[in-house]
Amino acid sequence: MNRLEQLGLAKRQVVSHDRRIKLVMLTHKGQKTRAELLQEFHQPPREFERLERADLEALAVVPSKLSPTGVARNTDQARKI
Repeated sequence: MNRLEQLGLAKRQVVSHDRRIKLVMLTHKGQKTRAELLQEFHQPPREFERLERADLEALAVVPSKLSPTGVARNTDQARKI
């Protein structure tokens, strides 16, 4: 938390009814940084651009084979490829 404050990404705010409680809030810079990171997080790795469609479809099946139940948690994601 100290580091986030030093970077100007977050701040602590005292709660009026109990000074022992601190709310952690993102600053404008922190909100902007979060949005940028989330946008980048949801983009597939560039290496995937070199893969054929069949390879991408096969890659989407792998998580279902690794899950304990044998069923992919997010089958909609696999279908979007």
